[in-house]
Amino acid sequence: MIEKQGEFPDTYVRVGDLYCRLDNDEEAINYYQKALEVHPGYLEGLVKIGTQHLRKKRYLESASFLGKALEINDEMITSYVGLGIAQYYAGYENMGRETLELATVIYEDYYCT
Repeated sequence: MIEKQGEFPDTYVRVGDLYCRLDNDEEAINYYQKALEVHPGYLEGLVKIGTQHLRKKRYLESASFLGKALEINDEMITSYVGLGIAQYYAGYENMGRETLELATVIYEDYYCT
């Protein structure tokens, strides 16, 4: 099916989302990874892989992907929250707290002003 549509990162992400809904996280990650093969800086793919790793308690992997996503778009509050949680549980408690505090500052600046 994907071959007929052409290789677009969004197509791979949507298939990954279907696997995620079926609780097949590893296959979801595989498809999100394929999206990054087509477009290495594809923001949605980075966030979804980071989120899946966070769900699987693979905190260092999660932090890596969410950090890359934030390099592309540094206003994504949910990615800061995920990154902070990943850092905290990976053993970098202070860094995790600082990242979560940064998320609240960005939230307040963006939504409360």
